[in-house]
Amino acid sequence: MRTRAIRDLAQKSDRDFFDEVATGLDHIARNAIRLEDEVRFLRENRRARGHRILRAVATEEAAKFLILLDAVRCPRRRPEAFSRQLGRVHDHLSKGLYAECVEWRYWTFGDFNDRLDRDRVDFYLDGPNDVDWIFPNEILHTRESTLYVDYVQTDDGHIWLSPDERDRLLEIELRYHEPMVVQLVRSLHAIGFADAVALNAIADIWRLTEMTLDFDRRALGELNCRTLEALQARQLLVDASDGAYQLAIDRWPFPLWSLDLSPIEVDQADLRQCRTSGGTGKWACPGMGECARVEGVCNGRAGWIVLVAHPT
Repeated sequence: MRTRAIRDLAQKSDRDFFDEVATGLDHIARNAIRLEDEVRFLRENRRARGHRILRAVATEEAAKFLILLDAVRCPRRRPEAFSRQLGRVHDHLSKGLYAECVEWRYWTFGDFNDRLDRDRVDFYLDGPNDVDWIFPNEILHTRESTLYVDYVQTDDGHIWLSPDERDRLLEIELRYHEPMVVQLVRSLHAIGFADAVALNAIADIWRLTEMTLDFDRRALGELNCRTLEALQARQLLVDASDGAYQLAIDRWPFPLWSLDLSPIEVDQADLRQCRTSGGTGKWACPGMGECARVEGVCNGRAGWIVLVAHPT
């Protein structure tokens, strides 16, 4: 037996690929939804630690649904991108980015990509003055600190980090809210996306669509709507609430299969220099492609006061 064999799907014909992915999507959606139902129970009973841990698992599981859908949307004539997309099912940063991006309302694919790049840095500066401390990648650090106790080195020395503080903060919050990524997966599963014939129809539409940097949300919504209409024309669209259809149109994000979702390496020495200099410099965006070398990042969350990228 060999686990984590998801890339083997790349060896299958489209027909077999759609069959396997449809089965997987059904399992993944049911698991994510059931996990989130348990999260609600734990929240109502104020079981903060269990709530946070299970929520982290539920959102990652829901993200896998979107990752596999993007593999369906990826043209098979791009075998490297296709295989890479399948492998993201087991990558925590990729799953975190997919879970986050359904919340965003950026207008163009280029804007969307810029935000993804900001969330890919492995270290960034933030704090009351935007440059006070060096933090690790927020998506990965949030996941780790939710699950584990860790002994870490900071500029001020070594400290123990424990999930206890996050538990206390959660106990203050009373209202339950289901993450958008789980809501979206509920909807896509309910309207029939976990079906091999439906996946074939989805691929027919999306594999012909090129995502350019100026491709905007209006065009995305129209394409999402056209996808549902194509399923309805083939009697593949399952009866569901109007809210489920609307959520699919509004929240199914740009396909990410063509984008780099790996961590952007940042030298902490550059961040310390940036902090010492007061965070002055050019305003620039990360992710300038293979011809760029990132030298420093400041204020990775709020606006990136400094990020110098030199073309090679």
